[in-house]
Amino acid sequence: MIPSNRDDFMWMIGLLEGEGCFGIATSRGYSHVRIHVGMTDKDVVDRLKNISGGWVLYCRSKEPKHKDQWRWEITCKQARELMETMLPFMGERRKERITEVLKIDNQNRSRGRLTKHRKQEDVS
Repeated sequence: MIPSNRDDFMWMIGLLEGEGCFGIATSRGYSHVRIHVGMTDKDVVDRLKNISGGWVLYCRSKEPKHKDQWRWEITCKQARELMETMLPFMGERRKERITEVLKIDNQNRSRGRLTKHRKQEDVS
């Protein structure tokens, strides 16, 4: 879901420029487009979910010195549409990564099916 409120949209772009991870992930051996953000501030990831969809997961830290995190995630068609809409507003590094992810997704989609991958290809 693309935020209809311009202020929410710009807030989201700023957050994803700094903290977002754009990639191709696997589920049951098949690839899909994904955007995610992990933070210790639940209110921030909740706001992201409220303005753009997706879901929030609680991630308990395995290290006693680290805080638990909340993780917002959006996948598939919603993630693709969000990437396409945000692309002109992103910095060079993020533009390159999003363009790469969309290219891989286009190749997968042109084959008429999801493509099996062996590992996750996320890059922050």
